[in-house]
Amino acid sequence: MKVINIKVLGKRVLLRRPEITEKIGSIIVPERHRARPQEAEVIAVGDLVTDIGVGRRGLVGKCAGPDIKMDGG
Repeated sequence: MKVINIKVLGKRVLLRRPEITEKIGSIIVPERHRARPQEAEVIAVGDLVTDIGVGRRGLVGKCAGPDIKMDGG
């Protein structure tokens, strides 16, 4: 895994959602039909965020912020 330095500004929080399973039993689910997980882990927090810490897990809304695709993930 390549290490990338990201600086989160203000009241922003960077989250990582877990990988989505490709199979349910013996059925392969196409990518467009997979449900996005609502649970996420906090990767980085902005300097104005005081009540959330890195490494905590929580629930995220389905349309909460943009998705960012990184190289290799």
